[in-house]
Amino acid sequence: MALLVFLLSCKKGNKECDCVWPFQLYYLKAEVIQTSDLSCRRPVLSFSEDSLRIRSITGLKDLFYVCDELPASVNIVAEKLYVKVRKLKAGEFFACLDIGISYPGIKVLDARKR
Repeated sequence: MALLVFLLSCKKGNKECDCVWPFQLYYLKAEVIQTSDLSCRRPVLSFSEDSLRIRSITGLKDLFYVCDELPASVNIVAEKLYVKVRKLKAGEFFACLDIGISYPGIKVLDARKR
């Protein structure tokens, strides 16, 4: 009910104000910095715009993460995204070589262009 009131209060006449849409409450701001890193051959996301939230999800201080299951349609360098992510579960960890910088891994549940 509160969400409905929030959404209805977001409109002024026929113009929409700069309100946060509901999916943005659960999604983090990220940017693709690499489409395939040297070590894991997976995309790397930067969460520098949403550092507190990624740190609360992962429990780590890192801002760059190798990600699993980022859709190819948004895997473009410098693409700004809204992503829903979670920590990797046991059995989901992927093999990486010890070449270059190693980043912690996360799983992308959903991604949208900003």
